[in-house]
Formats: sequence, C-alpha cells, structure tokens
Amino acid sequence: MQATNHEILIFLSAICLSFYSLLTIYHAYTHGDFSMVPFIVFVYIGSFCLIYCVKQLQDSPPMDTSLRKRFLKSVIWFLISVISFGFAYQFSTFVHPVAAVFVFALAVFVSSFLFFYFVRPNCKSGTLPTELYPPSQVENA
Repeated sequence: MQATNHEILIFLSAICLSFYSLLTIYHAYTHGDFSMVPFIVFVYIGSFCLIYCVKQLQDSPPMDTSLRKRFLKSVIWFLISVISFGFAYQFSTFVHPVAAVFVFALAVFVSSFLFFYFVRPNCKSGTLPTELYPPSQVENA
C-alpha cells in the first residue's frame, strides 16, 4: 500500500503539531503559566478531532442530507469556534484591551460566518445548495 502526498502531509503536520505542542507545554510549565497547559492540550486533541471530522465529511456523498452529515458539520463548526475563542482569550491576557476587543470580534466573525455558510447554508429546505459542489459531483450523486 502506497501513501499519497496528502497522507504524507497529514502525517508530517501531525508530527509538527505534536512536537510544538509538547514544546509549548514545557515552556508554559517552566514559566509558571499553568492555565496555558490545558488550553494547549485541548487545541492538540481538538485539532485531531477536527481532522477526523473533516475527513469523514469529505468521504460522505456530496448531496447527502443525513443527520450524520449535519452533525459532522456542527461538530466542525463547534471545534473551530471554541479553538478560536480560546486563542482570543489567551491572547487577550497580554495585549491592550482595544486589541483584545478586535481579536474577540474576529473570533465572533469567524464563528458566525462558519455557522451561516457551513452549518446552515439553506435554512428553508434543509438541503445543500448545488453551487457548493462542482457540476460533476452533483451529476454523479
């Protein structure tokens, strides 16, 4: 079985994420920043959960409107939002309050955009618009 470039990149990114997470945890612990340690652990675990959910979503049929696919989209939105707000909180502790407001506003914008574009793209019918997929995928579905 031969690994594709995509799988190799995912493997390398997992190694880099693991190395830098451990390094950040070590630096936070040695500098007495104990609130950073659980945050980094959460981001580390959340990143792998996010990769898994995105992979499951990509493997599902394009026009599938099942509850499982909607749940995966909701989990992806939730993980990205929580990680974004976590970073906003961590950075707000050492920047000027005006800059912290802008960082939180960015997190709110990202979360809102993902919710309305990704989780609820077509609120009336509950189906996905065909513009999200290339015509070849829609015809094969």
